[in-house]
Amino acid sequence: RIGTDEGYSFRRETYSSLVGEEEEYRRLTRFVEMVASGGIVTDFQIHARIAVLGKNFSPADNRKVPPLRYHQVRRLAREFPELNVSLNGGVETLVGVKRELDEFPELNV
Repeated sequence: RIGTDEGYSFRRETYSSLVGEEEEYRRLTRFVEMVASGGIVTDFQIHARIAVLGKNFSPADNRKVPPLRYHQVRRLAREFPELNVSLNGGVETLVGVKRELDEFPELNV
């Protein structure tokens, strides 16, 4: 989640330059490792978009503006085969679901 400060204004261009994709993925994996470390939590529903929290950013904006990061969710599923990783967000058709499952069988959609 980003943008919890009232003065924060999310812009795709600005975010991409502030937080690189590798850093974003590193933060995600660190979180997953921490939560999964006790062995109790093994299922992760990963939304393909970051969540921007703030008064000036609506839920509809959150579904359109932040870029989809399917590749990060796929990578997480490959790197943590002992976990159940589900892709959540942006797949809107059965054809899209089939494509994801055909290309990445380790992923849940």
